[in-house]
Amino acid sequence: MVDFQTPSRPALLFIFNPVALVIHLRLHWIGQHIPRSDAKWVGQLLAQLSANQIRDAFRAAGYSPQEVDAFTSIVRERIAQLTKL
Repeated sequence: MVDFQTPSRPALLFIFNPVALVIHLRLHWIGQHIPRSDAKWVGQLLAQLSANQIRDAFRAAGYSPQEVDAFTSIVRERIAQLTKL
């Protein structure tokens, strides 16, 4: 099994929005106890994306060129980790 750290712990600001806090806490199970074969399968699908496609996604989201390069590198590293499971 694989456990992802997503979603992360709720931010302190959630204290002021209890409805959002409850919703956030209910989503905690999403990244827990994922079968390795499923995580690897997703990694193999994501590995089909080119670096330019990943960059384009971050560019479309409005990130700066430096952020685009950094995030692209991080995403490609994490995809590689998934495919090695």
